[in-house]
Order: sequence, then C-alpha cells, then structure tokens
Amino acid sequence: MIVPYTSRVKTLHITIAVLLLGAILSGINVAFSQETQPTQEYIQFIPAVPTEKSNVTAIIRVFSLDIYCANYTIDHVLSGHDLVFDIKTRANPAANCPMPEESYIFLQKNIGQLGFGAYNIKLLINGTQKATTKLYVSQDDVEITATGKYTDQQGDVHIVGDVKNTVSYPIKLVQLDVSFVNSDQVMADKKLYTTMSVLMPQTSSGFDLLIDKKNLEDVKYFVRVSSSVKDAIEIKQGLKLILDSTTQSPSESGMINGTVLNSANIDANQVKVVCVLYDQTGTRVLDSIFDYTNPSSILSGQSGDFSLSSHYAIPLQFTTHCNAESNQLEILSTGTVPEFAMPLVVFVTGLTVMILFKKSLQY
Repeated sequence: MIVPYTSRVKTLHITIAVLLLGAILSGINVAFSQETQPTQEYIQFIPAVPTEKSNVTAIIRVFSLDIYCANYTIDHVLSGHDLVFDIKTRANPAANCPMPEESYIFLQKNIGQLGFGAYNIKLLINGTQKATTKLYVSQDDVEITATGKYTDQQGDVHIVGDVKNTVSYPIKLVQLDVSFVNSDQVMADKKLYTTMSVLMPQTSSGFDLLIDKKNLEDVKYFVRVSSSVKDAIEIKQGLKLILDSTTQSPSESGMINGTVLNSANIDANQVKVVCVLYDQTGTRVLDSIFDYTNPSSILSGQSGDFSLSSHYAIPLQFTTHCNAESNQLEILSTGTVPEFAMPLVVFVTGLTVMILFKKSLQY
C-alpha cells in the first residue's frame, strides 16, 4: 500500500556517502549522516539501519508532476541483494486534475523484513533511474531508527538519534560509535551510550552527542551500535507514561507534557523521561531530550508530571517517541489523553507513542 504524504513539509534532502564509507567500513552496519543538497528525488528507509527482525519501510521523495493526478503504480523487485523500486505513471488525458500544491511529495512503501547484508537500492520512474543508495541490515539486537543533527542556542552542534531494542528480552549498556569522515579519512571516533540505561523489548531510546571540535561540525558522520548486554537481572515493570499534550513555546521550542504513574507496589526513585523528536515525515531526528518527573521520586500508586522542551526552535510539525525508567522500575505501558474526549486514558502495552503537532504555515 502506498500512502502519499499530503501535508506540507519542509524540503529534506539526503545524501549518503556510500562509495566512500563502503570502502572504509566494508561489512559494518551504519546509519549515515543526512545533509541537504539541491532538489531531487531520493529514497531512504525507516529504520535507517534495520535488523533482520525489523519491518522496513521505504520513504520515496518524487517530483509531483511525475505522478500527476496520483495516477501511478509502484512495484519493488528484490533479486539477491539488489532492490529496485519502479514507479510508473498511467496516462489519463480525460482527467481534470488540479495542479499539485507541492513540487515534491513523499510516498511510503512497506517492504517487510530483509535478511542480513548490504542492499543496492535503485529508484526508477517511468524507466528512468532517479536515485540510488545503500541499505544495511544488521544481525544485532538493536536497530538505528534514524539520526539527525542540530545546533543549540549556544551555537554548539549535536548529533542525535533513536535506537530500538528488537529482541524479546531487556538489554542494557547500549553503546554507540560515531565516526567522522572527510574525503577518504576517518578524522575522529566518538563513543557514547543511549540516554536510557535499560531498553525493554520493542522500546527505544534517544542519544545526543555534543561535537566538541569545530573541524568536525560540517563533515559527514556515521553511527553504528558497537555493543549491548542482555540484562540477566529480573526487571520489574510498573511505570505508565501518559502524553497529555504537545505545544510550542514563544521561542518555538517543542514542548512535551505528560504524566508518569507508578502502578507497582514499590516506590520509584529518579524517574526519567526520554523523548526523541522527529520531523513530520518520521525520517529525521530533530532532537533528543530528557528530564525527571516532578516529583522525581514517585510513591506506589502515585504519579508525577513532566514537561520537556527541545534544545532549539524546531519545525512547525513534528512527531515524538517517549520512554521512561527509574532506578527500580521500567516502562510498562504508554498512552495518550484524547484531545476531544473525557479524561480517559487507554494504555497500550509495548507501544511507542507518536503525537503529531500541527501549526499553520505562514507565508
């Protein structure tokens, strides 16, 4: 099924240093940096680095007139490790179609699961090759959902991202390696851990790396999972995270508000909430933020509120993934308060919540 992204989006352009990094890092599964370049068609994937257990989705950016009146078909053919997406338009001269509002639109194509290895990707539109890229499928337990880069209010550059536990047991000490590449040289390597200490099955955590050297701010980077540990200690769950609202501050920082309820029979100390903000297409991480609830220690059967703010002014529309943990308890469920409903909260075990914040574009 193809789903057009019809809402307005700011142009996102992707370049992936495939040939260079393929030579340097043969056999390593990495999430590549995302950078702007002149308008063009492109194809990228969510997760950015899937595992063999991940369900892969392709996001395809195409020139809107190439699929005028949305009268098109799309197929994908997998042959070994070659994956070709073929979009064909069907002429319909009798149709009276309005001119498209956007020059480029986004299409979504579900691929399903893929085996381990590196895949050569091609995008064809009416038989003409429009884009190529690479997709790396990992054998690890952790997928890199997406990455991004931002500059904070102090002018410092950060690399941020989101990683997910794809296995059926908790993992901890998820370490990431971030490498910076200029031309054919690896200039520096940085290591860091995810913001969440423990990742329960099918939950995710953000990460945020401050780039402390000016010469690394504008070079390409890639991210890979270097290690993780199966948590053999029995983990008690009991935190229920409720997202109440998303707003935008006068400075246009994204604000996320909610509540964490302790449903366990023990108290929870140092309750931390971690949220990853995405652009509205869900393909690029805008920010990774965390803070502690108020109060930070939540007694059994009690709750604490949280309010998180992005590090900078973010685009007008965004989505968010949130998670919570404490020294004693891990996440049990997440939920949202319906916007136009009685104050009833429905918990959905094991799901990551996504909220879309909308604000009219000004011209």
